[in-house]
Amino acid sequence: MSALACVLLASCGKSVLDLPGTEEESGKTTRVVTLQCNEEQVNVTETSVTPMTRGMSARADNTDGNAVYGVNIFVMKEGSYTPYAYGLFTDPTTMSVIMTEGENYKIECTLVRDGEDTLYHEGNTYKAPFLSGAAGGSTDVTNRFVYSETTNLTGIAAGESNTDATTTTKYLRAYRFYGTMLNFDPATTDKVALKLKRAVFGIHFVMNPPKEGTATIKFLNDKYITIGAGDEPYDHESVYTFNQVAKSCDEDYHGKIELFTTWHHIDGRDETAKYMLPVERNMTSTVQIDFSGPKNMTFSIEEESTPMRDSIYNWTIKSN
Repeated sequence: MSALACVLLASCGKSVLDLPGTEEESGKTTRVVTLQCNEEQVNVTETSVTPMTRGMSARADNTDGNAVYGVNIFVMKEGSYTPYAYGLFTDPTTMSVIMTEGENYKIECTLVRDGEDTLYHEGNTYKAPFLSGAAGGSTDVTNRFVYSETTNLTGIAAGESNTDATTTTKYLRAYRFYGTMLNFDPATTDKVALKLKRAVFGIHFVMNPPKEGTATIKFLNDKYITIGAGDEPYDHESVYTFNQVAKSCDEDYHGKIELFTTWHHIDGRDETAKYMLPVERNMTSTVQIDFSGPKNMTFSIEEESTPMRDSIYNWTIKSN
């Protein structure tokens, strides 16, 4: 083994686990490549009247919340990418990996930063979205890469995340980033800057309580809000992770989510209604709901984003 290879192995210590082949065996040169994951930034001007967008930018781009990085590295073999190394990191400065010059690699990374929800973990052990292996087992934060031709992180392109030991949600209230790089040859550089794009959207609910009874708004499968007569007005905004994390990083990614409302009247009647709310990556959808009943309730839907784009939807539901 050459002097260079000895230096590389010594510097990485235990991070070199089951590395396939060596420079002496393959006749190729290896080198240590350092990864740097850069979170997407959003510039917000003072002319924007979108408080959620300003708040989202400040919270999503700071480093105050706990952050966990999951990285998969693949190498091209016989025309397809196969597992090469993976790792779970809380210290991004330790992302260094040994690669072989002349080989074709793919790098995939996701970042979860705490928001209103905290990603569940037991000590340094995490479940979804950081499951690993064919059986989908928990993964430990080691702040180093594990080299494996069979195992990697299986859920980092999806939104499903553990909120406790047994409960998962597809729409975690946290800041999620994702990025990939294809066709990387370590012969070109020993430093990789990987851009991580936001995989989130925002919803801002503004509601006055009904004059009688209670109302419940259910959305995103397991989220709900209940407001009743005599309550204070409800005004709250949250950031949610898209379920299809990898796909949601497309610039024009958008969709609709169902808002399902049940109004429980004091005379025992229940009225139900639903609305398909447009959502888009990096966009806040503001929902203004006024229960002016008992004869009607009005939904005013306004989309806000940066740069400012307004689409207003008026929805009136009358009691029978």
